[in-house]
Amino acid sequence: MAKEYGFSARTIFISPPSLEELEARMKKKNGLSDEDIQRRLKDAQKDIDQSTASGDPYDKIITNDDLEAAYKALEEFIYQTAETNGVHKEGALNSDSEMKDQTNGAE
Repeated sequence: MAKEYGFSARTIFISPPSLEELEARMKKKNGLSDEDIQRRLKDAQKDIDQSTASGDPYDKIITNDDLEAAYKALEEFIYQTAETNGVHKEGALNSDSEMKDQTNGAE
């Protein structure tokens, strides 16, 4: 993960409500074989287990049980105030429009 390599990053895990719901969603998706679904479910279980492991590997875990609510939670996490968004306060920007290329000042 980025933090393990010394990068200042905020990490998010988007979790399914349950493996059963994830399986049902995948079965609705055209073109997935039973083998593909089972492989993806196995991978999802590993990811879910890792997301809840000790050491807090993620800053935020969002459960995608309701798309609108999950999107709102994601948006709120991304656009938190500068003091809490993982950027040093003195280097924080107030909006995306203020971001400039650090090397040449271009937007």
